[in-house]
Amino acid sequence: MYYRHFIIRDCFGQAFKLHTPMDRPVRGAIEAEYFFDPVKTRNRLLDFQVTMEEWRQLLGVDDLLPVNPSSDYVVLDKVSELLIQGRFKLYPISEADRTTHPPARRTIETKEKTQYLFTPASTLLISEPEEVKTFTNPAEAKSFIQSLGSDEAQLQTIVEELGLPKQSGKPDSDKLANVLSQHLATGKVVVIVSKPSGGPRPEKQEKIEHSQVGNRSVDLGPHGGLHNQNWDGVEANPEKFKTVRQVDMDNLSKEDATARSVFKRQGRNEEQIEQVLSSGNDFTAKELKQGDKIYGFDSQSNKYGAKKQDSMYWLDESGYQDVKSKYYKNGQWDKEGVKNHLALPCMNRADVIDVAEVTAPQTAMESTVGVAREQIAYTKGDYSTGMMGKIMPGGGKQITPDPSKTSAVTRLTGTP
Repeated sequence: MYYRHFIIRDCFGQAFKLHTPMDRPVRGAIEAEYFFDPVKTRNRLLDFQVTMEEWRQLLGVDDLLPVNPSSDYVVLDKVSELLIQGRFKLYPISEADRTTHPPARRTIETKEKTQYLFTPASTLLISEPEEVKTFTNPAEAKSFIQSLGSDEAQLQTIVEELGLPKQSGKPDSDKLANVLSQHLATGKVVVIVSKPSGGPRPEKQEKIEHSQVGNRSVDLGPHGGLHNQNWDGVEANPEKFKTVRQVDMDNLSKEDATARSVFKRQGRNEEQIEQVLSSGNDFTAKELKQGDKIYGFDSQSNKYGAKKQDSMYWLDESGYQDVKSKYYKNGQWDKEGVKNHLALPCMNRADVIDVAEVTAPQTAMESTVGVAREQIAYTKGDYSTGMMGKIMPGGGKQITPDPSKTSAVTRLTGTP
């Protein structure tokens, strides 16, 4: 289903807003990518985690799709043509628009409880705040900053969170205000105003940092968003959960061929081996000793109970501690963060941990979890997002042990 706020990612993890003729005009000093060469433009499109069906739906809704296109190349050529013409535009979304940069760290609150969020102009691509302050020159912007009564520490935090260049010498309030005012004057940074009576406070207002699907917000980063929440209905298309990496089983790299040999000795069949090879990168041997524990995130609601003993996807102690250090804070798991780090599908809610024990010394294979994507639809009352895409960036470490040398799997209570 096509949705008007079309946020896409490329293979490097950078997020972009695809602006179409039916979108509202873009506010702020936001520069789109420039396209002029048809071949290079089409190759650039292949970098994006967008299915051909999604491109077709996008063009179809705007009546831009040729009738009965003969091939996928016709679809990509049409998108390329629209980008070159400027009818479609690709606007990069700043890193500071992600939830890894909390809005509260870029917010100044006055005595009257009015809050001013300093944010990249690209935030306006993914939200529609009621009040936005812009400035025509640095002097005007600096006067505004000084009127807020902000201290040096606040200004330094804002400058650092926005990734702005610092002036030479020891930073002080005046120099920091100069840096910030210069970027406010260019329109590359804007200020979103939240009055006491109007809506949630910025430190709780995650929607400002999110993209849109339908009339709901979707997290651009690995935290929060629609996913893993208690909707009335969640429909996942199991046929659309796919790993991005392509593996040619007849022409494997040396490291993949070595991994294949280990998996064969574990009793894995060719279909299983291709599946695990496509799920990760950088396969290396990992020695496990008797008594080592292996962990797996799972769903309490899994009707089959704990993970199967012959599962190909586990964490050893170091991999588990890596996930825990990133996504377990103050006694709570960031389950969406876990799912993105380990590229877990929608049906895995990551709300329980399974554990098994290595029963004999063995050689397992360790790999870095690769990018995966799927299609999900959410329903609440009479509202539905429609089927939409989600990307899990991966990056965690997974191991595939020999199931004949591991114990039965048990389900834990609490966090080890």
